[in-house]
Amino acid sequence: MFTGMRDTVHQGLTTLIFGAIIVVFALNFGPGSASQCGTGTDPVAARVNGRNISEAEFTKEYSNRFQEMTMYRPGYTVDQAKAEGLKTQVLDAMIGRELLAQEAERRGLAVGPDELKEHIRKIPGFQTDGKFDFTKYRQYTRYQYITEANFELEYARLLLSQKMRSALEDLVTVSPVEVRAEYDRQNNRADVEFVKFDPAFFKKDYKADDAAAQKLLTDDKKAVEEYFTTHAQRYNEPRRVRARHILAKVGENAPEAEVAKARAKLEAAKARLDKGEDFAAVAKEVSEDSSAPNGGDLGMQGPGVWVKPFEDEANRLKAGETGGIIRSRFGFHIIKVEEIKDATKRELKDVESEIAKIVVEERALKALAQAAADKAAADLKAGKALEAQFPAPAEGVKPDALAPKVEVTGWFNKGSRYVPRLGVAPEVVTAVFAVGKPGPLDKAYDVNGRFYVVNVREREQADPSKFDEDKERIEEQLKTVNRARVVQDFVKEQRDASGTGVKVNPVVVSYEARPMGPNPMDEF
Repeated sequence: MFTGMRDTVHQGLTTLIFGAIIVVFALNFGPGSASQCGTGTDPVAARVNGRNISEAEFTKEYSNRFQEMTMYRPGYTVDQAKAEGLKTQVLDAMIGRELLAQEAERRGLAVGPDELKEHIRKIPGFQTDGKFDFTKYRQYTRYQYITEANFELEYARLLLSQKMRSALEDLVTVSPVEVRAEYDRQNNRADVEFVKFDPAFFKKDYKADDAAAQKLLTDDKKAVEEYFTTHAQRYNEPRRVRARHILAKVGENAPEAEVAKARAKLEAAKARLDKGEDFAAVAKEVSEDSSAPNGGDLGMQGPGVWVKPFEDEANRLKAGETGGIIRSRFGFHIIKVEEIKDATKRELKDVESEIAKIVVEERALKALAQAAADKAAADLKAGKALEAQFPAPAEGVKPDALAPKVEVTGWFNKGSRYVPRLGVAPEVVTAVFAVGKPGPLDKAYDVNGRFYVVNVREREQADPSKFDEDKERIEEQLKTVNRARVVQDFVKEQRDASGTGVKVNPVVVSYEARPMGPNPMDEF
């Protein structure tokens, strides 16, 4: 599982640059892309000891990272990115690279012209049939960086940071004691079966009780207030717009001939729309954007998601209205607003009865789930197997997706945070490895509001006689992990030592609407 964690110069930078090539040519206006998280201006995203990271650089990298997430986690949304702080993660990584580059300069490290040229020529994405293809190189650099020189300056900076990373990684060593401990950990493993009791399954057995809700408001109104605060977004939503668009791509600094060609393409599309053709049909045919197969549909979006010229035009239009041709830094757009949801804001007093019912129901369903889990755990300890308690449905019978059923994790190691099919459950892991042989755990465990009854099917301990066969592999695994950790710790130390030398523009990493007035970075 440790394979590939170390970033070599070639692998790490190739991934960084060609993540962009794969994504940007195909996706430049999807949810979370640069076109949906940038602005029409180019403020500073962060300042690192006097050196700027522009918003353009940040937006480009965030777009690539977001699209990588959608490839590895289908259905990944802007809301998930917001919950996970993806923008902050991306900007922190960029700040870390800049701190490494600055330390490399301080130590006298450099990237010479010949070295830079050699690295660029070896990048697979710039090759055709194993040879450097200048046409591909020029196409990419001019599309993303305007000129080859801009790309080379940025890429040299990345190589410089990678040199510092390598210098730190080369200092990593692993002791024999660490290797043996890791061998024991990897080979101390278990395979368990479990049954999950989801409170939602018991909703069919629950009847709402208005009297209980009113009693809660009298006896425990704090619980209602806490629920309201935790779920504030549910009761306070900004104005949102669902729009379609047709895009003709052209760079901000493109030659006049290219600009004229892109505008002419949209003028022709606008003429078709004015004659009554369906917007979605024209978008499918004309738009140069990943949303084209969906008729240009960009979904329902709140403030701060689209680039400013696009957002301003979408907010100007009424539902069902199509605008004129506008330009953003991505090219020319025609926008049609399909639907508008006005902002909603409800006070606690307006929803407290509704929330009281929700809290009462949640507590009741959780109590029913725990009672069922406690009974199953007791029956298991008394000798009644989980398969006997919860037999599989008869053939042809469609099972209830929420119904308790027997599931098997497969093997996992001591010290794991994540239990396969069960989730992050440190208490369960501790209990499983506290027993040295198969058998039931002594109680039902609450994991994220659901209850689990667990039976250890198999347990294995490390075999000392096989250590020598495996120690080299484990030593390299540990070095890989420690290399990543030493770089991470070094970057943290540098950032802490910099103090106010590292400043982040909070507007850039926010998913909320941009405030009016001066840029928060203007003061420095």
